[in-house]
Amino acid sequence: MPQEPKSLKPRSRFKVLVDLWKSIDTKTDRLMSLLDLLDWMKQNASDIGARILEALSLMNEELRMLRALRLRQEEAEKERRKQMMDLSARLEAQDARLDRIERKLDLLLRTMRLPMP
Repeated sequence: MPQEPKSLKPRSRFKVLVDLWKSIDTKTDRLMSLLDLLDWMKQNASDIGARILEALSLMNEELRMLRALRLRQEEAEKERRKQMMDLSARLEAQDARLDRIERKLDLLLRTMRLPMP
């Protein structure tokens, strides 16, 4: 009996899903753990749907934690910028105060007819 061409053979949904993840996996290594999980589920004949949902739930939780971390980092960066602006404003105020003191000292020395050091 002649063998059907590979493209004409029906494929299971699981096989389509695995092939899709393999094709995505060639572009990025982020889904490698999902591919390993699917291989393990296939070998152990476990409930695929429940395991996939569990894996997606874990990924969703990790994504939520990463977003929270990013928000905390952004807030810390905003606080740092605010502190730097405050420090810069204080330094400018001190520079202005020192300029005023220097002008008063210069005026005082000129009044006393002493040369400025």
